[in-house]
Amino acid sequence: SSHLKIPGYILITSRSHPKHGMATYIRPELKNVTEPIPITDDGFMISIQVGDLAIYNTYKPPNQPWSFPALLPSNHPAAYFGDFNSHHSQWGYPSNNEVGEKLAAWALVEDQHLLFDPKQKGTFHSAWWRKDYMPDLCFVSMVSRGSPFPVSQLVLDTFPHSQHRPVIIHIGLKVPIITSAPIPCWNLRRADWPAFMAATEEMIGHLPATPENFEHFTKLLKKVAKKNIPHGYRSFFTLCWSPESETLLREYETSGDLDVTTVLLESLDSARQLRWTEAMENMDFTHSSQKAWNLLRCLGGAAPAQHQTPSVTANSISSQILNNSKTIASRSMNRALTQCAPFSSLSEPFSRAEINSALSATKRGKAAGMDGILLDLLKNLSPRGRDWLAALFTKIF
Repeated sequence: SSHLKIPGYILITSRSHPKHGMATYIRPELKNVTEPIPITDDGFMISIQVGDLAIYNTYKPPNQPWSFPALLPSNHPAAYFGDFNSHHSQWGYPSNNEVGEKLAAWALVEDQHLLFDPKQKGTFHSAWWRKDYMPDLCFVSMVSRGSPFPVSQLVLDTFPHSQHRPVIIHIGLKVPIITSAPIPCWNLRRADWPAFMAATEEMIGHLPATPENFEHFTKLLKKVAKKNIPHGYRSFFTLCWSPESETLLREYETSGDLDVTTVLLESLDSARQLRWTEAMENMDFTHSSQKAWNLLRCLGGAAPAQHQTPSVTANSISSQILNNSKTIASRSMNRALTQCAPFSSLSEPFSRAEINSALSATKRGKAAGMDGILLDLLKNLSPRGRDWLAALFTKIF
């Protein structure tokens, strides 16, 4: 039938039913594939072997009981995946049913590892209940060192004309690669501060010192900083990758020994755990808040603030406080207010000396604010840039 054709794949077997069915496809270039073997009487479990790996395509029809053991064991490294229609807390259901308990017991007895990540979306999205469920599962056998066969799973978005979501299962060693966010990391020790000061001195004179231009001021500083301060970030990297990891990877590619993959993944896990412990013990907001906030941003715990225009103005708040105040203005108070000098030390414009004093009193290494401007950029502002800040603060005041 034309409905069973998938471009780029070959259909090697299928089982049909008036209400459900299953099919197994392979790529044409796949070698060492045995003929499919029906395992169950109803034909809804099919086994093929690719090299040394036995693959069981499984489907349990709804409302059909399972005996124990639920699935047959395998003498080879094996992967069982399909729609099991079973409920159990091990794969995200709030309660267990009889079929799920039998399946969990089989996995325990046969030393099969369930590939389940609660952080990923469910493999089935019910259009009626508008909730995600996990009927589609994958079990893999354990290798000689007591670790599961190297395998990973990725649940994709909803598939057209189906409530099931496609699931990609990658069998074999897959070194985790991290894609970092495009946030530049500044190398302040190699910054050309004289050139930075000269550029800000030249460019700041064309920008009026008003609160409306503060965003343009921050963009100007970042633009000048990118030209005079080394910066960059790693687009792709593997955390805690070492020469030992490289050696183990080459050994696995040559021999295909699964024990080597276990040693490699365990070495990466132990190195990351040590890195995590050191990061937690050394996180200190007192001496270097910049490092602490950088770590929190990497962990996703420092979400960018959402700027919202307040519906209540400062004038309305002060007016309400004045109306609710129980203080009765006396004649002496009114006389004192009217006799105040129109100009005093509090109403004088901010000076460059005050800006210099404030910047000198601030420690280096502090984290950037919501504008993303590091304190070192302000400490190395040109004289005209410091005058710009003084005028800005005067306008705000």
